[in-house]
Amino acid sequence: MWIKYLCVNFVFDKRYYNVLEVNKRSYEDCNDKDFIKNITRGGRDVFQLSELHPYFFIGGGGYCFQGMKLAVYVSAVDSAPAPSPAASNKSGGGASFLSNNPTFCCSVLNALLLFVAIFLLREALVLNLGSETLT
Repeated sequence: MWIKYLCVNFVFDKRYYNVLEVNKRSYEDCNDKDFIKNITRGGRDVFQLSELHPYFFIGGGGYCFQGMKLAVYVSAVDSAPAPSPAASNKSGGGASFLSNNPTFCCSVLNALLLFVAIFLLREALVLNLGSETLT
């Protein structure tokens, strides 16, 4: 079975940040010059992961070097038969759970992105407080 619709929801202050889809090399090097797509629209941007390949996202403006980057690997999920009740305690049932619950996948990704957003907000507050003490 395939996960047909998987999405990533980016929430950020578009006055300070942007989100760029990049290739793996640019992701590793935090290079925001040769991006594939700038997905920044309004600061609450949903990006659909509709193809089976890795996606790489970074924040422009040097924020990637502070950890504002995300790699998402979208792959096919085996359509193995459901495990028997006796075998349900064994590991390996997660693939069918994920394939039957695309909303769960989006929730996991959204939780990860919320963590990134909180990190960025904390960094912005630290920068703001630092500039206020200088004046």
